[in-house]
Amino acid sequence: MASLTLYVECPDGEKTEIDLDDVWLHSDVIDEDSMHGLLVHYIALWALSNGNRLNDISGLTVDDEDGNELNIGHNAGSTDWIREVTQLYMWLIDGKHYCPDEAILAYIDNAGWKWFDFDDFQLPEDEYCQEFDGDYEEYAKETMSSQGESLAEHLERHFDYEEYGQYLIDDYSLVEWNGSLFLFDA
Repeated sequence: MASLTLYVECPDGEKTEIDLDDVWLHSDVIDEDSMHGLLVHYIALWALSNGNRLNDISGLTVDDEDGNELNIGHNAGSTDWIREVTQLYMWLIDGKHYCPDEAILAYIDNAGWKWFDFDDFQLPEDEYCQEFDGDYEEYAKETMSSQGESLAEHLERHFDYEEYGQYLIDDYSLVEWNGSLFLFDA
């Protein structure tokens, strides 16, 4: 699982980071609700130490261990984003999903935090197809081979596999995270 760090900001621009692995490993955390409670506690204490209320705090980003940022984009006033951060973390540590963590992060980034349904992580799981290495020609050849299609050898040199691969990819949503490309059903 990708190690995640939460970045938050108070109204005066001061920021702090919270390692979500550290929150999860706390002895009082046993499930999603207790993790959410402790995360709220950490953020509220930080807010108070800066002369703010919990509702004054904005969620900025959730970053993976490589520094790739998933923009939360929630302004002060609501704390729903804290539950969503918790739901995301819990889904990724579950280990029962087959979609790579980076693909989930790419899917959310592509959809936009405020438009993603954090109660339905099964949707990106169901729509996930595969990682794509960017080689359209090879993708076209593999797709044709897996479908039992082939060209006669004397015609193959006249066929543009690259263009056909691009045509095939157009049927998918192609999303990127940390330099990796992922295909989801459109």
